[in-house]
Amino acid sequence: MRRLWEGGGEGRLAVDIQRSLDEGESRRLAITTVLTTLDRLADKGIVRRVPAGRANRFFPAMTESEVNQRIVRGVLDDLIAQFPDAVATYFAGQNANEGEGDAEDLRRLAQRVESARASRGSEE
Repeated sequence: MRRLWEGGGEGRLAVDIQRSLDEGESRRLAITTVLTTLDRLADKGIVRRVPAGRANRFFPAMTESEVNQRIVRGVLDDLIAQFPDAVATYFAGQNANEGEGDAEDLRRLAQRVESARASRGSEE
């Protein structure tokens, strides 16, 4: 994804991404590995592919921030599904190892949650 975000608005060919990933590496990535990864990202809506002659040009369909949010949401959803009590206890700040640092982290997290809610409300 980093290579696509760095590519600007013109997108990148898979071979260009392969070359940039191979720079300074002793072992080259196969072009099929790069294409498979890009195709999977496209299927998930993270990357957009546009035909360019016999190849495809790939563009980021999401910003880095959107991808990070999607990853965190997926991880948290999985954790909540598997360990709901432990996650609730953690976010409530009731860890057995809770100290001043944890309380400050919890305060900052609460501020970020409130800020995210406020910005979501202004978008709707």
